[in-house]
Amino acid sequence: MPWQTEDYDNVRQLVADFAKEQIKPQIPLMEKEGRVSAELIKQMADLGFFGIPFAEKYGGLGLGETGTAVMMEELCRIHASTAVMVGAHVGLGCLCIDLFGSEEQRERYLVPGIKGEKIGALATTEPDVGSDIAGIKTMAKKVDGGWLLNGEKVFITNGDLSDFVVTFAQTDQLGGNKTLAAFIVDSVNKGFTFGKPEHKIGLHASRTSGFKMDDVFVPEGNLLGEVGQGFKIVMRTFNRSRNMLAAACLGMIRAARDCALEFAKNRSTFGQPIYTHQLIQANIGDIEAMYYLLQPAVYQTTWMIDKGKDTRTEAAITKLMGSEYVFKAVDMALQIHGGSGYMEEYEIARLYRDSRVIRIFEGTSEILRLLIAGEVLKKYLA
Repeated sequence: MPWQTEDYDNVRQLVADFAKEQIKPQIPLMEKEGRVSAELIKQMADLGFFGIPFAEKYGGLGLGETGTAVMMEELCRIHASTAVMVGAHVGLGCLCIDLFGSEEQRERYLVPGIKGEKIGALATTEPDVGSDIAGIKTMAKKVDGGWLLNGEKVFITNGDLSDFVVTFAQTDQLGGNKTLAAFIVDSVNKGFTFGKPEHKIGLHASRTSGFKMDDVFVPEGNLLGEVGQGFKIVMRTFNRSRNMLAAACLGMIRAARDCALEFAKNRSTFGQPIYTHQLIQANIGDIEAMYYLLQPAVYQTTWMIDKGKDTRTEAAITKLMGSEYVFKAVDMALQIHGGSGYMEEYEIARLYRDSRVIRIFEGTSEILRLLIAGEVLKKYLA
């Protein structure tokens, strides 16, 4: 299979070893402090994690979306918060600039992003705007030499950790998608203020916060693409990042399976280990089946992305089914734990909390179902 090569196998082993040896021991402290440690971020950058999908001329490894999926799967098998932090930086903030940025923008943001010298994020969500991108209320007013941005964004992954945020704003209140634009906004700019970190159900070590912009000046050179390309930019980025999330689901399904097997081996009832009970085996079988079905779909889609194919439907499918499968798998694994699974001392409790949000961000399951149906009907009615 095209995603099972020596290069990808090497990346998988590198990330798996690092996650187990360096990330896992720090999970309790990071979950308590609400952040991925700066030491780990530097180590991941030094190992090349942030450059896996990007061209070698920018300091990347040139392993494309398939390499990113491998990394996300292995990171998420150990710690979802770390995977989400890396995913938002690599697969949202940096990816936007790689796809649509000028060479000068890539030199200023992508190159230091790969080195870990700057951390990126992407901002669309607002207090009254979620899935309806065309309804964005943040405004960008043209001024001499650039733009003045005013508005508020919420629930931004990497939030106050970020040095730059690809921010989407309207250039005309009545323009809808036709006048939406993307801007690379430096978080140190005057008038840019982060809100307090959100206290979430899960992903405790992933920073999430909003920000306000009060006459934030953005130079003309920080307009990403052209005015009117904002919707195209966010959709093309999501078409890739959604499949990346599905890859993360693969890692969490494996983690749930591992937790279930370990507990079933060590827990005994009626004088024998519970893995001997057929109902326990049925749940383990279902978990393995979900991984088996999702894995080729995810990597087939990464292969298509790396070949330059349009994967809006495929990425929506993998993200939809990945988010559904992972929550079912984690729930089954928790059920195998019985009452112990409801206790925070067990890893499965964290997996349960962390897996729920995947059905919400970067396209809710409901929106994805509509998107998939729309594409199917378009072909059927053509």
